Amino acid sequence: TAGALNIVTSGPTQDFESMAEGSYGNFNDRQFRGSVSGPLIKDTLAGRLTAYLTERDGTITNLYNGQLLNNRDRYGLRGQLLWTPQENLRGRFIVEYSHEQEHCCVYPMVAITQATLDRDAYMEYQREPIDPYNRDVKEDTRTADTMNQQALSAQFDWTINPHHKLTSISAFRHWTFDPVSDDYTSMQLVPQTGVNDRYRELSQEIRLTSTYDSFDSVAGLYFLSEHTTGDEQNILGQDLLPWTFGGLLRGAIPFATYQNTGLALNLLAGNDTLAGMDVHTETYQEARSLAGFGSVNWHLRPDWDLTTGLRYTYDSKHGTLSQF
Repeated sequence: TAGALNIVTSGPTQDFESMAEGSYGNFNDRQFRGSVSGPLIKDTLAGRLTAYLTERDGTITNLYNGQLLNNRDRYGLRGQLLWTPQENLRGRFIVEYSHEQEHCCVYPMVAITQATLDRDAYMEYQREPIDPYNRDVKEDTRTADTMNQQALSAQFDWTINPHHKLTSISAFRHWTFDPVSDDYTSMQLVPQTGVNDRYRELSQEIRLTSTYDSFDSVAGLYFLSEHTTGDEQNILGQDLLPWTFGGLLRGAIPFATYQNTGLALNLLAGNDTLAGMDVHTETYQEARSLAGFGSVNWHLRPDWDLTTGLRYTYDSKHGTLSQF
């Protein structure tokens, strides 16, 4: 609803140029980026290389082991080639890679229900006090995420004559995200959870642009193919069952704790009943989109334009979900 977003990045240049910048802030925040551009074959081939690095210490302390969480550790590279074999033909090729590996992400609690308080009291577990300025958590399982992204694209522009220009854009992107976290406590409730995501995208666009005194127009075809897979894993711990049902017991008997009533609770359902259970949810979705489009801007008068357009889009999606 906000309209089109068009981001135009700097391309390779036939003249040599370079830039670099950096910044430093609190929490040992460091950011660096730079680029270099110039000719590789005079008037025929030029290149540009860009890189960035972002690092920062964690801002939240894990009271269980003193580790700092929610840090930043990211870097990326982008290489470009600009090929101009003829005056009316040019090709631009882009390849990029980015990587992220951080101890992220945790969020201190800002609200807590009475049911959670009863469950914690039954297990005689003391959470950290809720404070909007408190940057502390307590968890006994590692928190981490890893992200990798690779992409490449090729754009060809062919000026057929002064009135017509043909453009082709091909692009591919592959993205993976592997987070691991726990239940944000030092109890064994759900000691490990996370959703491993894989995303792959391929697109192709061909369009013809025409320019005349009385009108200008564009017509083209667009194709997009997407594949998304997810693998959610939840490993259950030995404290989950007594924590869950013990809260009900605590609500009825104010002095009930796992220490004085746990034996009776274990006779009904032992705390090892769910311990080690591994719940997997696997998802897959593929989507394809094919579109034909065209528009004409009629220059009726110097201060009046009439825009007409037509687009047809066909989308298809297929997905599966399995859980065990």
